[in-house]
Amino acid sequence: MISLEELLKIFENANFIQKALSRFYRSIRKSVVLSYAGRSALPLFLKLDEEVQWPILKEIDDPNLSIYEGTDPELLAAFIQTIRVQKERNSWLTLQKSVQERARLYERIFDFSPQEIAACKREGRRFEEILIKKSRKRRLMIGVGVGGGIAAAGAVGAGAFLWWKAREKK
Repeated sequence: MISLEELLKIFENANFIQKALSRFYRSIRKSVVLSYAGRSALPLFLKLDEEVQWPILKEIDDPNLSIYEGTDPELLAAFIQTIRVQKERNSWLTLQKSVQERARLYERIFDFSPQEIAACKREGRRFEEILIKKSRKRRLMIGVGVGGGIAAAGAVGAGAFLWWKAREKK
């Protein structure tokens, strides 16, 4: 993967704040990992894109920018297309697809090695397992809470019935 210094050098004349570019750079690997984490990570994936990457991406959708000198025309066209689709915001599904497609393009743009891609896939699967476990635990707690609420309501109802029967005997 290219280094932060290489990215900053590419964006040297592009009028971006270095802090924003650093955040953008650090988010790239996270995006690739989250793209392999399945549907359960989609909200986190989209939030990362919106909060960290989109402020940079919406400014670089012009293929004639100096940052694109010497890039593969096919890769550039695909990358620019994902940005334009996101700008149009046709639907939730197209937004989701364009963000996920861009994560795949990041692998090529940022020159991920096969070992780095394999590590991202492993981390994505591990993260998905964690999210699924959390989701199951949350559903169990809600189920226990609902079950407890039903039991409490039944106890109150039984108590009220007994009270009513006791009053009826008097």
